[in-house]
Amino acid sequence: MDKYLSINSENLRYNLDYYKGHTNKKIIAVVKNNAYGHGVKEVSNVIDEKVNMYAVSNLKEARELKEYTSKDILILDRIDDLEDIDKNLIVTIISIKHLKKMIALNKSIRIHLKVNVAMKRKGILLEEVNEAITLIKESKLILEGIYTHYSTYKLKIVKKEFKLFKESLKDIDITDLLIHASSSISSLNLKENFTNCIRVGIGMYGLKKLDKCMNKLKVTTSLYAYSKSIYKIKCFNRFSYHDLYIGRKGYVLMCVLGYGDGLFSKKFIGYCNGKYIKEIGNKNMDNMYFYSRDYVFDNSRIELFGSHVSLDRYCKKNKIAVCKILASLNANITKKIE
Repeated sequence: MDKYLSINSENLRYNLDYYKGHTNKKIIAVVKNNAYGHGVKEVSNVIDEKVNMYAVSNLKEARELKEYTSKDILILDRIDDLEDIDKNLIVTIISIKHLKKMIALNKSIRIHLKVNVAMKRKGILLEEVNEAITLIKESKLILEGIYTHYSTYKLKIVKKEFKLFKESLKDIDITDLLIHASSSISSLNLKENFTNCIRVGIGMYGLKKLDKCMNKLKVTTSLYAYSKSIYKIKCFNRFSYHDLYIGRKGYVLMCVLGYGDGLFSKKFIGYCNGKYIKEIGNKNMDNMYFYSRDYVFDNSRIELFGSHVSLDRYCKKNKIAVCKILASLNANITKKIE
């Protein structure tokens, strides 16, 4: 195995228990985009007993997830192909037009209604909520939940958006509905008892710690590659593409990770044999290079992020979204549950 993504199953379960303990609400595990690059099969096998339902982006993801769970799956994006809507799949209604199209099918379809509070991308407008509820009551559609999505993690703004969402439902009987708005961070820093379930995505992995309320979450994710070629160099040796120079003696380590694996981001600091090493030169499709002053044995393990190299810190320094790096990882990278 030349490279692999390690997922700490104990920490993953701990994080979900942490969310449950601090909110006492049902958990919708968001596993879109191959569980944020972690592997939907691997992650669902670890967390299935800890969550109440799942959420994915589209019907293709839902069909894949169905192979690993019998629990309900909420599809977050609009879908119109309803030929394969099984009993455990739930459709999100994202506009009045979409709602009317679903009603015209004259089928008993399980739905959640999305309310557009501030994101200005998908959802029933605040002033359309009562109209939507009336239309649903007169149809075969089965309304099981209502939700929204906050536009930011900043608590001051979240509180305003929550107030708007709550106000939009004041004339609706929500007794038997799932009401959810909270994300990985807002579920911890916004204290309210109006919603009865939370959506947890990146927070499951103890990453993207944007607020001190997330500090007790444990990192689950590490990316490793093995050194496959070691080259001893002298001062001003050329190497790699573009005839690059190294201005000091040492060793160049090559590992088989590159932009073909989804690593388009800026240079990494690796960790190998108890020491930090710097990525040098230009990544290519299959390889990247590190400089070490000391000799490193061939096939030594290099940590690109994990317990020694913080992905959160790397992303903050380089102004890159954590989700962007994880979601870009090639699905063919081996996933190892530990």
